[in-house]
Amino acid sequence: MKKVAIILVVSVVTLAQTREGSRTVDGAHNWIAGGGTAQAQTATYSPAITGLYDGLHVCWKPTAANTAAAPSFSPNGLTAHPIVKAGGALVANDIITTAQACAIYNTTGTQWELQNPQTTAAGGFSCSSGNCGILLPFGNPAIATINGTPWNNPGSNSVQAALFNLPFTLSVTKIDILVTTAIAASNCLVGVYDNTGNTLLLTSGAISSAATGVKTTTITTVVLNPGFYYSAIGCTDSGVGLIGAVNATGNIELLLDTSFGVAGKVANSISGTTLPATLGAFANNADNLGIAWIHP
Repeated sequence: MKKVAIILVVSVVTLAQTREGSRTVDGAHNWIAGGGTAQAQTATYSPAITGLYDGLHVCWKPTAANTAAAPSFSPNGLTAHPIVKAGGALVANDIITTAQACAIYNTTGTQWELQNPQTTAAGGFSCSSGNCGILLPFGNPAIATINGTPWNNPGSNSVQAALFNLPFTLSVTKIDILVTTAIAASNCLVGVYDNTGNTLLLTSGAISSAATGVKTTTITTVVLNPGFYYSAIGCTDSGVGLIGAVNATGNIELLLDTSFGVAGKVANSISGTTLPATLGAFANNADNLGIAWIHP
């Protein structure tokens, strides 16, 4: 009987490598420290990724968290494409610096699909288009009784703030107010602060209150994640009237006591046509709050 020697030729790939299509690229799932900016993520892999194809799976350690929808990703200087997630557009902080970002390229949509977004909207709902939004400062419009009586204007350049809860992810592009008493050459401002009142997250800028009616202003989109925030509203003239919301029975007064720090006039004021950087302490309570509608 003849003995046959079989020689196997084995191609060895180190454990530090993974297959990238027809090539081998260093790093588990092509991992590397990232670069770029919040909305233009980049990574430089070695060996270099020279082309994009369906199913290309990469990971990187971001150097900046995304601040809005539609950040892009470019590996090794290739054409940048938008990053999305299963629910649609990303929201702020879906990519953060304290977690790896992993994405798979999809040639059908020419986009990167983020596998591990870091935020989750309550109930999975995200309001980024259509007829959705939130009424400031009450959150749910059903909580307040809307009436034609103007709000209790806290005074020229004074700001009235109120704590509210946002139950879903909201992409804010437009802000509406309803002017009931107009004053020539006057403006009103609406803003949203974080739950400490120390960081202004979005502002309407100056909205003219020189004529009555609904006034809508468009801003650069700001994404608010679920959580607690302070709304703020103020006008440059004490004579301006905005539509107000009041609990007719007066039961809301308990919540508006200044000791709770929930709603009322705050210490810091409007400068020119700019809201204060921080709200400051509550100076008094208010029983008739000015309202605004923020929405995509």
